Amino acid sequence: MGLLSSSLLMSVFFIVFLSSLAVGFRRSLLSNSFHRGMVVLGISVPVQLAGLRILGMMLELPFTTVLTLDLLAVTICSGQIATLFLPWLWPLVPITLGGALVASHLPEHALRIASILVPGFYLITMLLWNHAGHTRYRQRLTATKNG
Repeated sequence: MGLLSSSLLMSVFFIVFLSSLAVGFRRSLLSNSFHRGMVVLGISVPVQLAGLRILGMMLELPFTTVLTLDLLAVTICSGQIATLFLPWLWPLVPITLGGALVASHLPEHALRIASILVPGFYLITMLLWNHAGHTRYRQRLTATKNG
């Protein structure tokens, strides 16, 4: 199994994992638009990455080109999430865009760059999402105590 095939398998696994979490937490997602939106955008990232891998296989693109496109997809998703839900995510947009540009000029480093920035995107997004959820929860508790 090549790098592209195994990375496609990981993307599909991640889609199934996030979708099963969404089904498991559907009650809270249906009542909370913030978390619902974050889950929808969170699932859209691995869907895009899987689509890029399938396209890469069909077009017989080098793996480094697919990784560069992955970084561009992560840049776009970072911008969407920052615009809609997590403004503190904005610094990640130029970082991932810079990573995509460097990977396009230095394809021998594309795997190293993507191996840092794509998981970094997920980690930072999850931490900021968790922080925003706790902040909103504390604000609601304070409002009910004072109200």
